[in-house]
Amino acid sequence: MAFCTHCGAKLKDNSRFCPACGAETIAAGASGQKPGGKRPKAGRSAPGARKASAAMAAPPDLPGASPEVPDKLVPLIGYIISRTISAFFRQLPTTIAFGLAAWVFHTYLLVVVNEGFNMGSLTGRFLALQGQTISGSLLWMVGTMILTGLWRRMRGKGPRVSLSDRIAAMRAYLTEAPMDAYSVIAGGVGIALSIATFTNSSSSLVLAVGFGALIASKAGSVFSLLFKTAWNTLFSTVRRSQVRKYGMAAGYMAVAASSLGMLANSMVPIGGVIPGVALLGAAVFLGMRSRSEEMAGLFLLAGLGTWWALFGPADLVFADDGGWQESGGTLTGWINSQGAIPAIIYGVGPAIGTGLGVVLGGVLSDIGGQIPEFDDGNGGDDDEGSQGEGVPPTIHDPDLVDPETGERLIVHDGQSYEGGKAGQVWYDGKWVDRDDAISRIGQYEKDHPLYDPRTGDSLIVNDGKTYEGGKPGQVWFDGKWMDRSEAQHHLDKVNAELERESQRIREEQRQWSDEQRRIREDKLRSDGYVFDKEQNAWVQGPGYKPTPSASDLLRKAEEDREQRILKSADKVSDRVSGELREHIEELRNGGKYEELAEVCRDYWRGQVREGQEESTSQQRWATAYGIGEMGAKATVAASRGALMVLGGPAGAAATAISVGAVSAAGEGAEKWVEGGSALDVAKSTAAGFLSGAKDGAIGHFTNLPGTSGAVKVLVPAAADTAETFIRTGDIKRSLATGAVSAAGDMIGLGTDALPGGLKKELIGAATSAASGGTLSVINGGDFGEGAIDGLVNHVGGKVGSSVGTSAVNRYDAQAESTVQQAQAEVSGQRRQTVLTDDQAENVLAGLRADRDDPNTSPADRQMIDEHIASIENGPRQSERINELDRSRIQRDQNGDPIVDSDGHPVKSDKVDTRGALDQLQDTRSSRTAKQADPELRDAIVKTRTEEIYAPADQRTINRAGDNPEVQKMMQPGDKLAMDTFSTPGKPPSLGADRDARLVIERDTGRVDSKGNPIIDKIEVPRKHWESDAYKDFYDHSMDIVGGRENVTPDSHPEFFRRREELDYMKGSGMSQAEIDARAWGEAHNQLFTDKYHVEASAANSDQALRNAEGRMTSNVQEVQAGRGGQLTDQEGYARMWGEKSRFYEHNTPEAVAQSQKGIEAQLQVREGLRAQGYRVPELPPDTTRAMELISRAPVGVDATPEAMARLNSDLQGLGYRDTNDAMQKIASQTEALKWSQKQGLTTGGVISTARGALGPQEPNDE
Repeated sequence: MAFCTHCGAKLKDNSRFCPACGAETIAAGASGQKPGGKRPKAGRSAPGARKASAAMAAPPDLPGASPEVPDKLVPLIGYIISRTISAFFRQLPTTIAFGLAAWVFHTYLLVVVNEGFNMGSLTGRFLALQGQTISGSLLWMVGTMILTGLWRRMRGKGPRVSLSDRIAAMRAYLTEAPMDAYSVIAGGVGIALSIATFTNSSSSLVLAVGFGALIASKAGSVFSLLFKTAWNTLFSTVRRSQVRKYGMAAGYMAVAASSLGMLANSMVPIGGVIPGVALLGAAVFLGMRSRSEEMAGLFLLAGLGTWWALFGPADLVFADDGGWQESGGTLTGWINSQGAIPAIIYGVGPAIGTGLGVVLGGVLSDIGGQIPEFDDGNGGDDDEGSQGEGVPPTIHDPDLVDPETGERLIVHDGQSYEGGKAGQVWYDGKWVDRDDAISRIGQYEKDHPLYDPRTGDSLIVNDGKTYEGGKPGQVWFDGKWMDRSEAQHHLDKVNAELERESQRIREEQRQWSDEQRRIREDKLRSDGYVFDKEQNAWVQGPGYKPTPSASDLLRKAEEDREQRILKSADKVSDRVSGELREHIEELRNGGKYEELAEVCRDYWRGQVREGQEESTSQQRWATAYGIGEMGAKATVAASRGALMVLGGPAGAAATAISVGAVSAAGEGAEKWVEGGSALDVAKSTAAGFLSGAKDGAIGHFTNLPGTSGAVKVLVPAAADTAETFIRTGDIKRSLATGAVSAAGDMIGLGTDALPGGLKKELIGAATSAASGGTLSVINGGDFGEGAIDGLVNHVGGKVGSSVGTSAVNRYDAQAESTVQQAQAEVSGQRRQTVLTDDQAENVLAGLRADRDDPNTSPADRQMIDEHIASIENGPRQSERINELDRSRIQRDQNGDPIVDSDGHPVKSDKVDTRGALDQLQDTRSSRTAKQADPELRDAIVKTRTEEIYAPADQRTINRAGDNPEVQKMMQPGDKLAMDTFSTPGKPPSLGADRDARLVIERDTGRVDSKGNPIIDKIEVPRKHWESDAYKDFYDHSMDIVGGRENVTPDSHPEFFRRREELDYMKGSGMSQAEIDARAWGEAHNQLFTDKYHVEASAANSDQALRNAEGRMTSNVQEVQAGRGGQLTDQEGYARMWGEKSRFYEHNTPEAVAQSQKGIEAQLQVREGLRAQGYRVPELPPDTTRAMELISRAPVGVDATPEAMARLNSDLQGLGYRDTNDAMQKIASQTEALKWSQKQGLTTGGVISTARGALGPQEPNDE
């Protein structure tokens, strides 16, 4: 005798299903034990078999569903949909390709094969034509699913199924439970007939084949699980008792019945709403009595299907045309025919169906692979109370919870379970004493503490002794005691919120990275580079223009030298006559400057020999050419030092050539003065050039950023050793020279690390002198003479470095001076007062009275006329500001203006609140209002501050003050405040926008130089208050305007535009109310921010630095003041100004105003870096010109569309796409400041230059 392992009922021989509970016995196996026998396995939470009944204590999960596949109807449908959507986007190219192919193929069949909209043909029955668009689309989708399944099967992809086992299970189901099986069959056929309402016979045939194929595929397991879950829920509701469940066999039976129903409808059109609903009606009616989620889902699906069949949209009817031959058999004729467009449109449904079929076929097959082929049938919706008759209820301990599962522990009642004792609890798979369970749970919680992800602190666990309230084992979270499982649930939500915030930040960073990449690519293109796909790199293109190098400066120096030669020749020419004078003129006219210089040298040398007094002054000129002694040596060293600085930015080649030319002139001239032959002079000149070129190239290389100290020492030493050996052939002397070079450079490197001052300079000078003396001794000379030469060269190198640095600074600053001049002129204009209409009329009235006064002199009358003309033709405040000024006029009870003793209207210190709120939308009027008279400006500012900002800010402050996270940041004595954040270094003013941040004001206990207390402002992260700030500003504003009904697209167009733009934020969880609040704030130019905002920058933040008085200051202010090194965040600073302009891309005047502030700040940063000795990257000429144009552009009421169009045209003439493009690229120039380098030569560089200027010395033969 065999018994069911699930309910204990007796089983018939060879029966597949239990007659009592319907559990499948073949898959699970019949135990052969009598009721009450021990269950094969006991889980962590279920203690095993109950002795009181054959029913089980706690059924497992729904059969047929894997741990990954939901076991409820609605979640299962949602799971299938989510997997389909995910696969759709993952396989988007393939889906689109199949869809387009189906679209083209459907159009071909319709136009060419079917010859238009003829539904009577065989082909027409398979097309999505009039009245059968849904039918045709389903046909193409199911057909694609069948083909996809066959293709996967042929390729051996996906799990295999046993068709014979499934058929055997259905036969056993029909034999052993015929009434249940007939119900399932009726339901399957009813569903098929309902679907047939909107399919034709061809579609029904394809659907019948498709459903039949499902029985032989893993995709069929999904449909079987859907049918089975729905019917099991229905039957459980009807019977209100333990449900007989027949495993996956019930699902397969429903699929087979649906296939038969489709097949019958394809042969005899019996389908429709009435027969389908008749078969489903009883089930739906009874299902409505259940309130479970499963029945709600079942009823919803049936109701939607019925509604669609009865009231679904009808297809449009077109004439029977559009055929290929009917249109003339040509493509042009068909395109021009009446039915061409409808024929193409009819292909949309099959295209979508085909793409969806490709995706859905694969998804269903994959999900089906996760579902077991057969199961034990014991799942479903039975909860703990539905354990069958005679089963006592399970007792749970009210206090003890399994910390791993969150379930309360089961208590032994002394009779229902085998093993264990009364009072024991089931924990960790066995019966244990309650105290033991408490101890083990406590140890687990100690070994596995919970952590608050926001603070990193572990949660406090209630030990039952130390704390009041709560229960042992509970944890303290979010201000209360709660079970560990509940706390874990809350922690999961907090982690999810933090993850969403991280994803948002990563998305912003990704977008910013993409934008920066685009900006860099635009910069490369504007510089003439093109992208080479083969090399995967940017290379120089046809439009590439090389940056001017030091060679340009050398050519200029050469031109200056030629001018000096010509001046000297003029002097000589004035003193001579005859053939020599004619020879000078001939050389001059022929441009033979070297020969002309030689003639001049000969003349002045002759003057020296003759001892004439004038030769002394001309000797100085000769020394400047490198012919003198000490002066000439210093000149050579200075020239080398200056060229090291000037040529460094241009590259090693330019530096080598320029320094080589100076060395060549020095050595050649020296050999010539000594009386050497022409060959000797030529050799010395060539050797000098090579030596200087070597020093120049190595000097450039060793000064590159990142060059190690060892390289800076060994490379010059090796080069000096090799050069000395080539010149002398003496290995000992060469090695000694290299050793002196290495020693000098090592001392120089050590000196560079010392702080600046006299000590550093003395060490450098002493090292140069010692190097010169030692080299002189090595070459057989006198140490003292060599030391003097080394010291002179050191001084010359230092002077040359300073001269070169000064020249570079003047050259760079000159290009920016035009922009600064434009800023100064515009700033002067914007400091002038702009009158309102009423003010202008009052002033003009007084001037006209003075002019018409008979006592006014003609000169004064002319001056008054000029003043009147300037006011009449001058700028005016906007109409909004005029209205605000008039709203200040106080009126009596009759509405008449109140006037003072002079007859002038008495005005209030505030303007109309509603008018001030509306004016916030108009940045142009705000810009011009900055130039209003002080009383009007102060009235607008006071109204904004006290009537608009303060009430909303206080609401936000109150909310933030109740936030536990904010409270953790505060100390006794601190207070919260809404701080308006302006450009660092700029005083607050009547702004066109408002950047506000919530700060904690903390008294430091210190005072500044004026005795004022120093208050630290510590930013509160905006995640704690940003949404509240926008909401509070919105709510208060609605009170001012009189309710949302007064906000229309006409009155507030920017609000509705921003509202539409921000709609995408619903995808990140933002509600419509939050979007409205944010759009309203941005439309009124309100930004609630902190230092991490995309428009903020670490360089602009005052949260990290303190100035000399201890006040918190920003990095950019320190740099602009000429101290503090470089910007801490060049990229962020550039991004900040770019984003400020980009935010107002629909408001060009305000975008230009933001760019003007950014340009001014950028130039101040560049000046500050130069003041610290940095060489900043040069601004391209087009950029400086664009900066000048933008700096001069109007931004107030004079920023008319015509003015903005002229600015856009001028910028396009410089190569920019438009004004926004120019502003973004100008802002990006700040990022290039990270390449700024200290100018001039280091102490080590001067030492090296001084040693190099000595030149390799020849042996002393005396």
